[in-house]
Amino acid sequence: MNDDASYAYELLKNYANNIKIGVAANTMKFNNASYNEALKAFNYMDAENGCKLASIQPRKGVYNFNDCDDHYNRAKQLGMVFRGHCLIWYSDQPDWFKFQILLILPRKVSPSTKLFYNDYNTKGIWAKSKAVYNFVADLKKRNILIGGVGLQYHVSVKNQPAFGKINNLIDRYCKLGIEVHITELDVSCEGACGASNEQQQQATIFTNALKLVLTILVFKIYK
Repeated sequence: MNDDASYAYELLKNYANNIKIGVAANTMKFNNASYNEALKAFNYMDAENGCKLASIQPRKGVYNFNDCDDHYNRAKQLGMVFRGHCLIWYSDQPDWFKFQILLILPRKVSPSTKLFYNDYNTKGIWAKSKAVYNFVADLKKRNILIGGVGLQYHVSVKNQPAFGKINNLIDRYCKLGIEVHITELDVSCEGACGASNEQQQQATIFTNALKLVLTILVFKIYK
């Protein structure tokens, strides 16, 4: 394998075989040549914070899409698909905002936009997983349009969902007729830090996450 760093960056998206491999980007680092080179590893981008409501409407009725637009433009420049992530987040809202479930009005403004419910601790380990599933199922039952669910897959060698359990959860979501995206993915070495096979154990968990993505794709193709 070529040891050149830029060549290695290219390999990830080139071997993705149309699977979207994403990166959370930040315009604060867009003037860093190494950072920009690293972005080329991916084919999918979201803004770390630039498209959140606190960034685009810090004061009620006063809009500033500059940072969000800069992310979008860089993604297009690099030939990447862009994802708006995430507009409404419970811990990062402007002072004026009062939380409501806003799933109807956006459909009138932008009918082709897919709205996702995105959250953490919803990957099958915690009770919250069932609560979120019931919430989404209720939206579907009441004909409130929702495009999909985003799973923030923050796991470790020590704490991770059994493959069968998370696969079953995703299958249930797919049977509701919605998409499932793994919107964030990281694997801590907790439980194996310093072990001789630390990276091997982490790699196994990343592999299982990829298997989940492939399961989702197969379901979409053959449903």
